[in-house]
Amino acid sequence: MTGKLRETDLYPPLAGYLTAEGYEVHAEVLGADIAARRDERLIFVEMKLSFNLGVVLQAVEKQGAADETYIAVPLSGRKRWPPRWKALKELLGRLGIGVFFVRFSKTQEPRAERVLAAENPGLKNKLRRKKTARREFLREMDGRPGNFNTGGSTQKKLVTAYLVKCIHIAYLLAQNAKKNKAASGLLARRAGLKAGKRNSRRKNPMNSKALRELGGPEDCAAILRNNFHGWFRPEGGGLYTLGPAGEAALVVYAEVVKAISRKK
Repeated sequence: MTGKLRETDLYPPLAGYLTAEGYEVHAEVLGADIAARRDERLIFVEMKLSFNLGVVLQAVEKQGAADETYIAVPLSGRKRWPPRWKALKELLGRLGIGVFFVRFSKTQEPRAERVLAAENPGLKNKLRRKKTARREFLREMDGRPGNFNTGGSTQKKLVTAYLVKCIHIAYLLAQNAKKNKAASGLLARRAGLKAGKRNSRRKNPMNSKALRELGGPEDCAAILRNNFHGWFRPEGGGLYTLGPAGEAALVVYAEVVKAISRKK
């Protein structure tokens, strides 16, 4: 490992470890660096460059919503343990919080290692279950057709379930416009019209019902009306077309568009 270590450097080894364990991994989910699910089991991992009170409090806060909560920290070179590991291990064991080390060396690829299981049988039944928070985490993960974020990111726009809905609507509007353009061109050719005389105003806008019928989100109407990102252009009467910002977004989020089109 060369250069200054960043929290995002911890993510690939951790994601690889959890994926190999059969988990579906998502990064940056409602404040959790990593949220991973296997069947009905949900775990969180909070990543930090060193142990501190803040990350312990973060892990404690999320405990009730997950089955297991972990803290992940890096170790470089030949270090076997971080400073004051014995005391930290006892404290975290009492709290029922597990630990991952992500080991970095100059000669090997970074690797994640689970060194403390997230379990405390005596504490488990005393934890206040946060059922509503758990449902929100699972709903957010279900709304993402893949993992498009990197854990530990702070200055990069995150792909959330809401953003995926907006991209989905933009994709459907773009596909509709594309089909309409092709159909208009065919009609013009049959009528013997020149390109310059075609009806350029024919935008073939769509309403929320039509979008839902094509598989769009159930809350299409609210998303179009709020137009949070400024992607959608109102044409009157509850009809919308895709604006230039929306067209640009489909290029920026091409990977998400590809995942959405595969799910159709």
